[in-house]
Amino acid sequence: MRADPAHHANGAAPTSREGRKVVALKRWEELNPDVLHYQVIFADTTLETDALKATRAFLQGQVAS
Repeated sequence: MRADPAHHANGAAPTSREGRKVVALKRWEELNPDVLHYQVIFADTTLETDALKATRAFLQGQVAS
């Protein structure tokens, strides 16, 4: 599931249901990148600190560092 975005970037098909959803969102975003922005974070139970930082930056319209 976590490898599916990389598979898509390399031209390969996603291998999981969740991966297909991520790829579909990415394709949708590519249709109008100035307006549509999506951030997908994979988490089992709790978001890690780095994911929270990336999410906060995304919501504020910033690039996560």
